[in-house]
This record gives sequence, structure tokens and C-alpha cells, in this order.
Amino acid sequence: MPAPCQYFPFACGRYEVKAGLHRFNADFGNGQADGRIFQIDNEFDSCRAAKLAARSKSLTRHVLTSNYPGQVATAAVKFIAQRLETEHPKHFCLLSGDGRLTLDCGLTNEQLVFDKQWQFDVNAGNIQASPPYVSAIDALACQIEEDLAVTCTEGDRHWLAALHVCFPSHWSPQDKIGRTFAQLHDPVPGMESMNRQESQFVDQMVHATDGLVRFVWGVQMGNDLNRHPDIVDAGKTSLTLQSVETEAFVRVERQTIWGLPDVGASLFTIRPYLYRVAELRPGLRRMLCSALKSMTQSSLEYKGLDAYRDTLVEWLNEA
Repeated sequence: MPAPCQYFPFACGRYEVKAGLHRFNADFGNGQADGRIFQIDNEFDSCRAAKLAARSKSLTRHVLTSNYPGQVATAAVKFIAQRLETEHPKHFCLLSGDGRLTLDCGLTNEQLVFDKQWQFDVNAGNIQASPPYVSAIDALACQIEEDLAVTCTEGDRHWLAALHVCFPSHWSPQDKIGRTFAQLHDPVPGMESMNRQESQFVDQMVHATDGLVRFVWGVQMGNDLNRHPDIVDAGKTSLTLQSVETEAFVRVERQTIWGLPDVGASLFTIRPYLYRVAELRPGLRRMLCSALKSMTQSSLEYKGLDAYRDTLVEWLNEA
């Protein structure tokens, strides 16, 4: 397995709230991996274990739908399954026969069974997960390192219709399901202008058939990918210069957007990466320090960094 990709959106030296959309296949220095939606690397086993643990603890906390039309679910499942086989033929194989489709998943030794209309058979196949998968999006999300979201439209309406998010970053999927673009991003400082243009952004997402990619970043204490507010240790409010080396990680999320215009929907993937602050190159440390100093108080509070920023900046200045 290859090492994880490296993405450093803070390398500009400023914290900015913007769409930051790039065409898919843009070169970020990771070779062929930049042209793959689903990036499989040597963190797969730990990501898989973390997803199964999150599901086991509370399935309804991480796997949710709201007015999720069947034709949209079918389009999303078909897109993901076919893309997995195209991008990773060594690990995924689609087989057709006996009136059904089977996705053979080599990484987990599971077989996911669908009928010819891509309806998932929850009682078929070799399933290792506990509890068993409850839907196609649940089954597919547990074969990859990315989280998944599906947005639907109907006339002038749009809403977040499906979520499989085991690695939220200080937000609750239960609070987001069924919401509009503006409602989803209303808590984010600096999003006011984009929220006023929500219809244009949703239309762009639905028609992004060639794919878009963007990045968001922050700094977190500890290396747990699942930062659901119900489980994060709210009592941890201090960071010392000595503990930065072991506890501080830059969290970067690579997000891709794929339009499904035939059904008026879009698929959103989220892959979190953690980079230990102490292991960043000197130039990146300087840029991280500059970006942290550029953050507004409201952004610091939203990112959960208001208690840590000054210590991080001091450590980065001395490193």
C-alpha cells in the first residue's frame, strides 16, 4: 500500500474561507492518486476499523437519510461501485450473473450484492461488519477511506439527503441531515457571501460531471479521525509547549464533488488526513504559523482553536 497523499492548503500562509474549487485531476504533487476519487493507502485498515467502531457505537449517529429518492440512491451506488472498479481493479471487481450484480471487495473480503436495478441485498454476500450493513451507502462507505454525502434537488428546493460520516470534524451529522446549503454553512464564520449564492453553488455541484476538488484544514489535538461533538473530550482545554510534539496534528480534508444531473443530485466525498505538526518541513511550519495568526477570533472558536492557537504559534516560532 502507498503512503497517504500530502495536501497542504495552509501553505499560502493565510486562513481563508472560500469555495476554493479546483478541477478534478489537478496536479497537487501526488501523481496518479490526485486523479482518483477514492484514495487507498496504508491507512486503510485503521480507517476501516475506525468506521466500524463508530457504526458499532451508534449507527444512527453516523448513517442518516432524509427524503432520499430511490433513483438518486441508485445513481449514487452505481457511480461509486463502477468508479471503485475503474480506479482500483486490483481491489474491486464487479461481477454480473443470476440476475444480480456483485461487487467483490478484496480489501475487506466482502461481497456486496445488488439486483439489476442496484438495490442492495442486505441478506446476501459475505459481510464481516457488525452490525450488518443497513443500506448500499453504508456498505460502500465501509469499503473506502472517504465519508460520503448526497445532496438532492427538486425544482427550486435542495437538501442534504444522505450522509455516511464516521469522521466528522467537530460537527454532528444529525444536525446537518435534511438541511439546505446555507443552513449547513450558517455556523461557519465568513460564509455569508457564499450562503447568499447557495442556488448557484448547488447548481454547479449537480452539473459537476467532470468533478471538482477542494480542501479545508484546521489543527486538532490527538489523532482520532472521529471528532463528533458527542465524543470529543470537551474538558481538554490546555496545550503546553512540551505536548505540541505529541498532540498537535494538522487536519486536512480533501473533498470531491460529482454531479449526477440525470437525477438532480450530487455526490460529495470527504477524506481526512492528519499530519503531525512536529513533522512538518520548516517552510510549512512557517506558513502554518502565519495562517494561524491570520485567523479571526470567530474562526478560532469555530475551529476549536481559541484555547490552543497562542501556544501553537509560540512553538512554531521557536521550532
